[in-house]
Amino acid sequence: MDPVTYLTTFSSDFGALEWLYLVAQVVLAGAGAYLVFLRAEPHPVRREASRTLGYALLALGALGLLFGILRLVPVQIFTMPIWFTIATVLELVLAAYAAYFLLSVLPGRVAAYDASNRKGGRRGPSRPQPALQANSANSTPAISAPRPPAMTTRRDARRDRKRRSK
Repeated sequence: MDPVTYLTTFSSDFGALEWLYLVAQVVLAGAGAYLVFLRAEPHPVRREASRTLGYALLALGALGLLFGILRLVPVQIFTMPIWFTIATVLELVLAAYAAYFLLSVLPGRVAAYDASNRKGGRRGPSRPQPALQANSANSTPAISAPRPPAMTTRRDARRDRKRRSK
């Protein structure tokens, strides 16, 4: 029997391979739901990639599950093996793209993100130092006149007291 005839022939039996396919689709949809809703990835670039892969797995798993259920029910048009073949080919394309993305693209994006965030480090910007002025009498640097105490808010007053104590 040629492949076109096999793929377009109606078949009412639901054997072991069909059950295996149905279970695999449930596992794929479950893995997609885990990646989208349950996985807590701390790195933002990996989190976004994981969530995108999860959505794709969830969608393809749900599509394959729909094809499997429609064949199990049996809806006449969906009893052809071509529907399982279409879903399987889409899943293989997704697997190939995911492998390419995880091995080639994602490490570069993670490195670029880490490099852009490493410039500033985790510490905040440093506090500006008081300006030094030259003393006209003996040309030694002296610290400029202190600011007047803050009269606006309690927070400003506490900050000025802390600065004076250092």
